[in-house]
Amino acid sequence: MACYLTRFKMNLYFYRYFITNYLHMRSSLFLILFLPIFAYSQKIQDLKIKEARLMYNTDDHLYAGKRLPIGLYIQAYKKKPDKYKEFRTPKGYYGNKNGNIGWGEFVLEITGAKFSKSKSAIVVDENIDVEEVKITITNRFNPDFKLEKVIPVTHGGNQRFVIEAEEGSKGRRGGSGGVKNVGDRENNIALHHGEDGKKGGEGRPGDSLEIFVTVIPHEEYGELVQVHLINKTQKKEYKRKFNPNKSGVITIVSKGGKGGRGGKGGNGSRSGTSLGRAGDGGDGGDGGPGGFIIMYLDSKAEKYRDRIFLESEGGDPGEHGLPGAPARRKNYDGKYEYGKRGGAGLNGEYGSPGPKPVVKVIDIEME
Repeated sequence: MACYLTRFKMNLYFYRYFITNYLHMRSSLFLILFLPIFAYSQKIQDLKIKEARLMYNTDDHLYAGKRLPIGLYIQAYKKKPDKYKEFRTPKGYYGNKNGNIGWGEFVLEITGAKFSKSKSAIVVDENIDVEEVKITITNRFNPDFKLEKVIPVTHGGNQRFVIEAEEGSKGRRGGSGGVKNVGDRENNIALHHGEDGKKGGEGRPGDSLEIFVTVIPHEEYGELVQVHLINKTQKKEYKRKFNPNKSGVITIVSKGGKGGRGGKGGNGSRSGTSLGRAGDGGDGGDGGPGGFIIMYLDSKAEKYRDRIFLESEGGDPGEHGLPGAPARRKNYDGKYEYGKRGGAGLNGEYGSPGPKPVVKVIDIEME
C-alpha cells in the first residue's frame, strides 16, 4: 500500500511540474510574439498629430531601379500642442541612427516602387514608363494619421547600370587529419595533419552587351534618351531612360565575376603523442575579365554621346580561405597544448579590363 501511495505522489509531482512549466512556456511564447505589437501600440495610439513629414533627399533624381532612403518625422501631443513628442523611424534617411518608432506600426501603400523595411528605402520599379511614385502611409493604431506623397520620376541624375558576371566557384575544403578519404593530400607529411584548402575559382568573364540608344519625345521635357540594352550572354533585355535636360550621366558597365572564396583548411588530429597541424586556408580566386560592349547610337542621339559612358571592368578578387583548427590535448595541469596553427590564404587579384567598347553611329528605326 505504501508503495502505491509513493508512486501516486511521484506522479502527482510530475504532472504539477509539467503543467507549471507548460503554462510558463506558453506565456513566454505569447510575450515574445505579441510584445512588439503592444510596444508599437504605445507610441502614438492616444496622441494627436501636430506634424508629419516624409523625409528624403529632394535633390535625388528618381529613375528605374533607383533606391531612395526615406524616413518619417512626427510631432505628436496628448493635451497641449506646444508640449509635443518627436518620433523618427530608424536608419534610411537618418543614416545609421536608431529611431524611436518602428516601421511595423505603419501601413505603406506604394505604386511605382517597392518598400524595403530593412533598408528603410523605396526602390523604383524597373518599368521605364513609370512617371511618378505615389506613397500613402497610415498608422495601425491611430486612425487620424495619414500621410500622402507623390514623387516625380525625372530619369535624371547619375545612373550607373552594372551587369556583373557569375562568381567563381568556392575552393574545396581541405581534408581533416585522420580521415581516410581526403584526396591526394599532396601538401601533408602525415595523415594526422590537416590538408590545405584549395584556391577559389576564377570569376566568369563579363557578359557581352549590345546597346541601342535612341531619342524619344516627352511631353514635359521635350525629349528623353532611351537606352535599350541586350545581354547577349544571358539572353536578357533591359531598358533605361535618361533625361538630358537634368544634370548627370548614365554609365553602363560589363563587369567580370568575382573570384571564388578560398577553401577552408582541414583540422589536425592527434596521432599518439603527436599533435597534427591545421591546414592553411586556400587563396581566393582572381576576378574575371570585363566583357565586350558595342553601342549603336542613333544619329539623333549623337549629340548626347558625352553623357553616356561605357566601361568594361574586371571582377573583384575572391576572399581568402580561413585556416582549420589544430589538434589539442589536455596536460596534467589542466591546460591545453595545441599543434601548429595554420595560416589564412591570400586574397585573389582583380580581373583585367575587357576590350575597349565600340561605338557606331547609325540610323535606328523606331518601333
